[in-house]
Amino acid sequence: AALRALVVFDQLAARLRLPTHRFRVHWLHASCAITEGRFADAEAALVRAERVAEPLGDPMNSLLMTMLRGWMAYERGAWDSIGNALTAMGNYFPWADRVAKAVAPNLAWRRGESEAASALMAEVPLADLRGLPRDEHWLIVCALWSLTAVQVDDRQRAALLYELLRPHAAQNAYDDLLGTNLGSVSLYLGALAGTLGRYADALDHLREARARNLANEIRPGVLRAELEMARVHLRRGEADDLASCAR
Repeated sequence: AALRALVVFDQLAARLRLPTHRFRVHWLHASCAITEGRFADAEAALVRAERVAEPLGDPMNSLLMTMLRGWMAYERGAWDSIGNALTAMGNYFPWADRVAKAVAPNLAWRRGESEAASALMAEVPLADLRGLPRDEHWLIVCALWSLTAVQVDDRQRAALLYELLRPHAAQNAYDDLLGTNLGSVSLYLGALAGTLGRYADALDHLREARARNLANEIRPGVLRAELEMARVHLRRGEADDLASCAR
């Protein structure tokens, strides 16, 4: 329904000769496509957005596209391409430093630099995590820190992040300015609970995350929930866990 509405909005913007609005339509198409794991469609939408934006000469449009490309690089595992988006954000938005700090240890771990990831995570005081500003970026930043806490098995910070995110289980980790949707918060709660050894809670959260992400067509989130469920089964190691993991 949202995509059909965007098509109508694009047609209306074209008829009224509103290029900025047409840019936003293509940009939103790209955001939706990345959320759903349709990366070729996202790239095509970004090309259309660039074509509309170029004559306008608005640097904000270029920044918005850079941020979406950074998110797509993250989702596709193109770790080396994310730096440009973080740098561009940092030059424009004062809050971008919070996102960059949350992404850095996650990227280090994904590059195989587990010791560096652990060190970066350990540098963050618990009070800083608890005191993160509760703005539109808060859920995204907490989700990114949660991934790293799980990856490096930092149980102290995992426990705090679980406490912070628990009231938001029914929400998505979404940032409307960045156009970024990391899926159901229950995914991160499940991963954190698994790290804390709370396996039954972890599986409950992850089943909920899978269902929510499936309903919202957040395909990367569905796959992550299934992967985390397999990890919880392997970690718990009960008699029927191996069969559950294989499924």
